Amino acid sequence: LDFIPFHWERFDLLISKERFFDANIQDFLHTLSSSEFTNLTADLAGYDLSLSGKIVHPAS
Repeated sequence: LDFIPFHWERFDLLISKERFFDANIQDFLHTLSSSEFTNLTADLAGYDLSLSGKIVHPAS
């Protein structure tokens, strides 16, 4: 069966300033932005993971 997308959803992960530099959070963000993650998810039909691991709105 082919996948036919009918709607796009955007999901953001919110991280508090107090926790942002925790080692586990940094490891997770590093994984999401790694080339290995990009390569593993490149063939997932119906998903756009191009912004995974990107900080889109830093806290002020």
